[in-house]
Amino acid sequence: MAFHAHHDWSHAEAHAHVERRTAQLTGVASGVGLWLNYLFGLVWLGDAMFWWIAGDARYRRRPPERLTIDGQLLVYCKSQVTT
Repeated sequence: MAFHAHHDWSHAEAHAHVERRTAQLTGVASGVGLWLNYLFGLVWLGDAMFWWIAGDARYRRRPPERLTIDGQLLVYCKSQVTT
């Protein structure tokens, strides 16, 4: 939603925004957070596809795998609500 509403589907604008916010928060101007966001989106998409295809087998995965993906989703959602 933010990509459409705030950045008009421009990767360059989104990257500049992330770079400015990162510099405000950490003092280091880096847009790497946008790429991490893309990576997380791909991991989440893969997890959702696995869940759809495998059904209940998703819950038989090893706990570290489940906690890593689901925990990251929780942190991501929390950070989106608080910013």
